[in-house]
Amino acid sequence: MKLYIIRHGQTDWNVEGKIQGRQDIPLNDMGRRQARALADGMKSRPVASVYSSPQKRAMETAEAIAGPLGLTVKAVPQLMEIGYGTGKAAAPKIY
Repeated sequence: MKLYIIRHGQTDWNVEGKIQGRQDIPLNDMGRRQARALADGMKSRPVASVYSSPQKRAMETAEAIAGPLGLTVKAVPQLMEIGYGTGKAAAPKIY
């Protein structure tokens, strides 16, 4: 069995250098093109299941792969990005 770990395509926040964390930012046009290119490359590989964070950017990327293969993406909340907060509160103390 092989496990492919794939990062989502580009978002506007990636371009701006912003940390997205749990902000639900969708792919931009470049990210959608990247996802389609990735899906083309994955067609020749044996893929039995596709799992994704439920965040828009990850789901869009995963669906680009799963759709042409006739698979359904399984959203896994535990795959969500780390939450960084809103930036308004003080950083948590680490003991």
